[in-house]
This record gives sequence, C-alpha cells and structure tokens, in this order.
Amino acid sequence: MKCISTHPYRYFSSKEMILKLWTPTFALIKNHKIINVYGVWDCICGKWFDDCPIVIHFETGFLCINVKSARYLSLGWNDVDISEKPYWLCSQGGLTIKDFEWKEDLIWKKYEGLSDICNKPIISVQIIGDVSEATGVTFITENNTLCIEDNGDCIVAYLK
Repeated sequence: MKCISTHPYRYFSSKEMILKLWTPTFALIKNHKIINVYGVWDCICGKWFDDCPIVIHFETGFLCINVKSARYLSLGWNDVDISEKPYWLCSQGGLTIKDFEWKEDLIWKKYEGLSDICNKPIISVQIIGDVSEATGVTFITENNTLCIEDNGDCIVAYLK
C-alpha cells in the first residue's frame, strides 16, 4: 500500500458481517503475540496522521484497521507493506501540489506508548459497536486490552 487514500478498503457497518468474514483470521491471531503496532507519522508536522490506518504486526501477519465515520470499519490481512513509504496525495506521487500548502512526508512509525501489549498472547479479539455499527476492534491479553477505534472520523489506538 503506497497510496493510503486510494487503497481499496472494504468497509463494513455490521458487527455480524465482520465476525462472519473475519472469524477465521481472528482464529489465526488468537494465542499469538503482537510484535508491534504502527501508525502513519507526519514528519513535517511531527504528529500522527490519523486519517490513515493502523497496522498491527502479529507473529502470523499484518492486520490493517481503518475507520470511516463512526459506523464503518475496514480490516485487511497482509495487504500493507510497512517497509514501503506511505503516500496520501497519490496523484502527485506524494509530492507537493502547486497552490496547495500542505507538504507530505509520511512514514510508518511504531506506537511506542503501546509497547505493553507487545509480546503477550492474544486471548480474544472483539469488535467494538452494536449490531448496526462497527467502530473498532479490541485485542485482549491477560493484562491489557488494545483498543483501535473511530474517534470522530479519525483513528485512535490506546491501552485500557
């Protein structure tokens, strides 16, 4: 995934549909450890670029999680290569667009504040939301829970 804004995300609003389609992948994750959690960092502004997906590196592969409003959740398995530089403005190859003030310099970066979840076996994966809304995913270990969810059209990751 070099182009984040045009990646073919497949969004779902039904918790039931996500569980139906993703239970086999969640089974691959269960009892395996999270290696790291990555987000897209804006090197120019010095902050997280929260319109982008969060990628969890498991022992078994990479899970990409993205949100679109408070109702839609997208998941992808091994569809992101964090060794590639991410771009948002794909029509310009990530370069500055004339008469557009925002310049782009994005990288995949580890969420250091989430290191307590790393190297712990996942006990359970749950979808956040109700029947008609899927707003995030939780990954439960013996001592921590990693939550990745919508926070008003942007994505957040935190431990609880």
